[in-house]
Amino acid sequence: MPALRTLLRHVFGSETVLYECRNCGTSLEEDAEQCPECGAADIATYQLT
Repeated sequence: MPALRTLLRHVFGSETVLYECRNCGTSLEEDAEQCPECGAADIATYQLT
């Protein structure tokens, strides 16, 4: 997925951290303890460099 990685770098800058609900895929803020959409507490963290 090099093309996706390149696009994300262009949109978000050179280094970005994304937080996402593992249950429904909703993007979350860094300090979220649970998903506001589905209530799940399982949050994935992705560091894009």
